[in-house]
Amino acid sequence: MLFDALLAWLHFLCIFTLVGTLISELVLYRRVMDVARIALLRRIDMLFGIAAGLVIVSGILRVTLGLKGAAFYLHNPFFWTKMGLFLALGLLSIAPTIHYLRLPGSGAVVPEGAYRRTWAVLVLEVGLLGCIPLLATLLAHGYT
Repeated sequence: MLFDALLAWLHFLCIFTLVGTLISELVLYRRVMDVARIALLRRIDMLFGIAAGLVIVSGILRVTLGLKGAAFYLHNPFFWTKMGLFLALGLLSIAPTIHYLRLPGSGAVVPEGAYRRTWAVLVLEVGLLGCIPLLATLLAHGYT
């Protein structure tokens, strides 16, 4: 039982890191950015990707080694909806990453259209991420 609790704790830490990095991107992203802000945004985005990978790994560990067992998760539509939202979040995150990498390292004034698109994607990512805990709660309470 302690092992299961530690798996849950690890998974939650990874999720909190993911949420923190995404919110940080949203807060730091501006239309006009200096060299330091662009570099920080790139590092935070890289941490977001690492956190997402760790969420997946820790989640797989919970499904395969946790007390509830894989059958509890794999036959529940809330689990698969949650996985679909996480996949959508991951796919959406590609565009901001590419955008950050294309910004000149000497500072930038982001064109209005690119700024609005990237901002909209970040807000959408936050919205999708905010739906996942509801699905996790429904799943944990046995709803199908």
